[in-house]
Amino acid sequence: MAPGFSTARSAFKALLPTEPAFVTLRFGLYRGLRLHIDFASQAQLYFGLDEAETHRVIRDALARARWMIDIGAGSGELSILFARKSAARVYAVEPGPVRERIAANMAANDLPGHAVEIVPRCIGSQDGYLALDAIAVEHSAYGFVKIDIDGGEADALRTGPALIAARNCAFLIETHSASLEQDCIDILSGGGYACRVIRNAWWRRFIPERRPLAHNRWLSAVPR
Repeated sequence: MAPGFSTARSAFKALLPTEPAFVTLRFGLYRGLRLHIDFASQAQLYFGLDEAETHRVIRDALARARWMIDIGAGSGELSILFARKSAARVYAVEPGPVRERIAANMAANDLPGHAVEIVPRCIGSQDGYLALDAIAVEHSAYGFVKIDIDGGEADALRTGPALIAARNCAFLIETHSASLEQDCIDILSGGGYACRVIRNAWWRRFIPERRPLAHNRWLSAVPR
């Protein structure tokens, strides 16, 4: 990274709040949502740059989907976006105490508790996990599935054979190794989906996502 750019970025970050706070986003896909932001780690979300390469796929799904499963919902921003700006029935799948963060962000956006169904489970084939097919969505209605679970993406897909066979939804999957990416492609292409790897934008050389793994990129898939 060029020294001048690094200095400018450091000066810019110095202008941001130092403490986490609820703020209304003014930029990008999530513009208008009120979310609890930790500026030390979520500045890109605040400025509309977080995973910006996927935003076209998400906007397409917003316009079409009648249900949405957000696997690895994190703080719930994508689930809240769909609850506010689409007609989709929304399932936010995230285990553990992060559920409270999702509920707090929902409340900040004046969403009733039933607007997003929070599923506090992991998706996969391990003991105690929930199968993707166990989430009761209507296969005759077009849907959208996002998966971001740090290594369990192919296992999660394998628990959704009925959903995949229905060929009536789009997938957006963050893959965390080259082999996992290929496994997901094999599962979905074998089920009749056209797959496309979403490569990192050129400007990520200057504004990286700062992921912990060397291989982090997205895969989108739609029925052929």
